[in-house]
Amino acid sequence: MNNNYHFFLHLVPELRPNLVGLKLMECFSQDKGEMILGFAAARGVKTNYKQYFIRCSVLPSFPCLFLTKDYKRARRNSVNLWEDLYDQEVVDVFVYQNERAIGIKLENGYTICFKMFGNRSNILVFKENEVKYIFNQKLKGDRAIHESDLQRDLNIDWNKLDAKISSILPTLGKLPAIYLKERNWENENLESKKQLFTEMLATIKQPKFYLIKQNHILKLSLLPLVDIEREFDSSIDAINSYFIYGLKNFSIDREKELLLKEIERECKSIYSYIDKSEARLNELNTSTRNQTLGHILMANLHLVPERAKEVVLTNYETDLPISIKLKEDLSPQKNAENYYRKAKNEQLEKSNIESNIAARMERLVSLEESRDEIEKIEDLKKLRRFKLEVFQEKIHVAAEQFKSFEIDGYMIYVGRNAKNNDELSLKFAKKNDLWLHARDVSGSHVVVKHKPGHKFPNHVIEYAGGLALYFSKRKTESLAPVIYTEKKYIRKIKGSSDGQVIVSKESVLMTSPIKPE
Repeated sequence: MNNNYHFFLHLVPELRPNLVGLKLMECFSQDKGEMILGFAAARGVKTNYKQYFIRCSVLPSFPCLFLTKDYKRARRNSVNLWEDLYDQEVVDVFVYQNERAIGIKLENGYTICFKMFGNRSNILVFKENEVKYIFNQKLKGDRAIHESDLQRDLNIDWNKLDAKISSILPTLGKLPAIYLKERNWENENLESKKQLFTEMLATIKQPKFYLIKQNHILKLSLLPLVDIEREFDSSIDAINSYFIYGLKNFSIDREKELLLKEIERECKSIYSYIDKSEARLNELNTSTRNQTLGHILMANLHLVPERAKEVVLTNYETDLPISIKLKEDLSPQKNAENYYRKAKNEQLEKSNIESNIAARMERLVSLEESRDEIEKIEDLKKLRRFKLEVFQEKIHVAAEQFKSFEIDGYMIYVGRNAKNNDELSLKFAKKNDLWLHARDVSGSHVVVKHKPGHKFPNHVIEYAGGLALYFSKRKTESLAPVIYTEKKYIRKIKGSSDGQVIVSKESVLMTSPIKPE
């Protein structure tokens, strides 16, 4: 709430006595996205008399004010701004009505406006309702703002007590909503909600200020929420402490928050995968196995009519009748062999599922350990190195789903089946990876991982093409075509079957199948 209208209602009355009567002596910038305004009662030989400084950061990542009686300007890399405003006396400091903006009115009719609109924060100078100067030139839309636009008429809308809390009074921001929800707001009746809201507004008006931690991010609050770090009676002391902490820690706190959210998302994804995989295992273990169906057919070949689509035989395991589907163009023995082939594939599928579940369980343990480690890290560089380690492990776990090969430092991955092909091509592969497939026949998708700054060598492409042929219906041909392209030219049409993709741009390679060692 450091840039909140209700906080500014506390800050401005405390700031006003420090500025009114002083003159603007200097405006300068020595850091990107930051401006310093220096005020004083009179100019001195070395230092000005009765100085006061406003340091304003309008960086999208950390917009905030810092107020101090002492500030040392850098000797170099510092540029003066708005010099025609110098030596003008401050006649008033005010908050724009129902807006996240503070105005400093000068005697010549200019108003310096600190527009603290989150990632669109800026410092503007108005005269006669028009913008004369703008600090952050990238926010071009700010040139069209009229000073009168920053004065809003808003009232509490008691008819919206059952709607979003922010719609009752839009100036509140996010923290009051959290405060009310902690007090069982959603389950209260309208009369109780009105009372809670009124009590909260009364609390906000009290000159008490808190630095709190929310999701690892330090925030300035007018409400005593959980995880209070510090408490202040002065709004200036509160915002200055927040500013100093923020400059040092905001980046690491933000990256911690994002990293922990990413870990949480991955954990949810793993739990979902495990649930689905265990359900599939249960299905494979409880349904009549293909091997059993093959045995039943082989034991009763003489009872199977020619070109039958289905036959009812006795299940030797249960002594009950069982209906077995057949392919009419196959003999009874070939149908039995077909079920044996399916049984072999089922065993491979079960083995893969069990292996993948075990790998993901290990990954979950690793993620929990990483979560604890992240909490302890206080250095940004160390956190970023740790992030690379965490997600390098994620890539390794993901890669275990596919057949993998290596040639001269290039990793090549091959899909195991149609569904696995989709996983490889659409989720695992990155846009600059090389994608290959045997032309005009069914087969595995093949992906060669890209090395930044390197082109794919011809012999690597040929080797990957040979693998694409070997894991396709062209594996017995001596020479056959393979299409290859960057992954960014691969897309999937909604509703298409597993493994089916559209290639928008391709090259063709003639090569021979390569059986991997």
